[in-house]
Amino acid sequence: MASDFENLKTRRSAILSELAAGQTPTGNSFRKPTYSIDGQTVSWDRYRTSLYEELKTIERLIAATQGPVEVQSEATT
Repeated sequence: MASDFENLKTRRSAILSELAAGQTPTGNSFRKPTYSIDGQTVSWDRYRTSLYEELKTIERLIAATQGPVEVQSEATT
């Protein structure tokens, strides 16, 4: 059984793949306009925004799960 950390990484990968492809797993393009049919509205912009919001949350959870990280950088001139 996968751990919570592995599940977070799997979901992050799925979101990144979907955003990179520019379409949903069912093949619907994010570049379609928002439309309403019989009172039901489909907003592709809102869907894409929700993916970015979910990605931000997942990144925060992954960072919290991994604990503190030390970053070193070196510059040359």
